[in-house]
Amino acid sequence: MDWLEIAGYRKQPKTSAGAILKATLHHSDSILCAAISPDGQLLATGSHHSTVKVWSWHSGELLRTIFGHSTAVLLVAFSPASKTLLTRSRAGTVKLWNLQNGELLKRLADVHRHESVAVSPDWQILAIGTTRGTIKLQHLNSGQLLQVLEGYQGDDISAIALSPNGKMLVASGLNAASGFCRATVTLWELPGGQVRRTFGSENYVALSSDSQILVSHGDQTIKLWNLQTGELLHSMQTGIRITSAAAISPDGKYFAVGCFDGTVRLWNLRGELLHTLDGHSSPVSAVAIGLLGETLVSGGENGTVKLWQLRI
Repeated sequence: MDWLEIAGYRKQPKTSAGAILKATLHHSDSILCAAISPDGQLLATGSHHSTVKVWSWHSGELLRTIFGHSTAVLLVAFSPASKTLLTRSRAGTVKLWNLQNGELLKRLADVHRHESVAVSPDWQILAIGTTRGTIKLQHLNSGQLLQVLEGYQGDDISAIALSPNGKMLVASGLNAASGFCRATVTLWELPGGQVRRTFGSENYVALSSDSQILVSHGDQTIKLWNLQTGELLHSMQTGIRITSAAAISPDGKYFAVGCFDGTVRLWNLRGELLHTLDGHSSPVSAVAIGLLGETLVSGGENGTVKLWQLRI
């Protein structure tokens, strides 16, 4: 047995047509977030145990463990150059790290524990969804407040997605006034900040790479919307409860959702189920897709991390 097997990095057989389970890694606690670096070399996972682990995608070697948070890590995001890492904890601290030496570069923001955070694909804007139903846009590096978006028909914002072209932002969440029912998904046009349209009531959202399709999901339903017209294109019943884990491929070919039965399900944007990746023995709590759409990482509530090679 070599060192990779000792570390838990084992070659796995093909488990689904078009998908190969390459390896299984292990974290110390539930995986809450994951990301693959734009250059495809690194993988980052954040856990309930408050640690962030950075791995080599190709070898599975653990390169670095970051101990800079005191509570669970809810977000990890690589910079476009794959040199720095943004993290956000449940306590609300948003930090920027040097991946070469693991040093803290900057404390970017302090947010309420119930406020959601997202970063634009070009790493220029940090979006913060507040408990007052507004979204603050600030410059990521300087911290300067750029804009406040209003018009959201709800209270807590649990998910934010920014379009790759930087011209749209969509948010979803809960409405406490309605007994914590799901609030209406709202789309803003940027930089003007006007509400362009609203969609159905789902908790989690993602935007396609061409900014044409909105993917929303909650419970056992996935919906695809035309962002330009507001038309509901497809509504799919999964037959199994979906977790908050979801990602859309950067090439726009498919999206992935994590499920409570331990599977990851891949759908194309025509509403067709492509693959069911069966590898976890616990609910899938994190999903991330590589830049070319050929690699996927899934994290489970039991701390396992699965690395997949895809052929969509």
